[in-house]
Amino acid sequence: MDWNALGAIAELLGSIAVIVTLLFLLKQLKTNSVMIQNSTAQGAADAIAAWARQLTENPELYRIYRIGLKDDSELSREERGLFDLTLFQAFNSISSIYVQYKNGGCGEDRWESEIRVFAANFHTPGGRASWERQKHMLDINFQREIEAKFGSHNVNS
Repeated sequence: MDWNALGAIAELLGSIAVIVTLLFLLKQLKTNSVMIQNSTAQGAADAIAAWARQLTENPELYRIYRIGLKDDSELSREERGLFDLTLFQAFNSISSIYVQYKNGGCGEDRWESEIRVFAANFHTPGGRASWERQKHMLDINFQREIEAKFGSHNVNS
């Protein structure tokens, strides 16, 4: 065997090694992407569960929440503040999920699931009023998404 043949064999083996390495890296990227999406989904589930847990573990807060959704004008100033903070936690959690969805961190099915949680609060008189009072504190793109989906009321440009 001459040096040219040996060189060709070495080049072929090198090319095969590069292809195998690229395939391995591609598999690692896919695995990492799935792990990130799973972590994002778990974080979203944890945030919403924590929000719901505070309502179920605190009867007075739950009372304020239920009254506030129907008609937040029936709440005292302090109760309305607590109502707004409670809803802001939900709005902020879902805003975070929206950003993750837009960045590819979670799928459309997850986003649609979370938007249903949002809508359950948003489509009440008190929920909509709380949104109007607080939306300016959330991601502007999330605001626009919500306003496009559910109706516009003075969204910041």
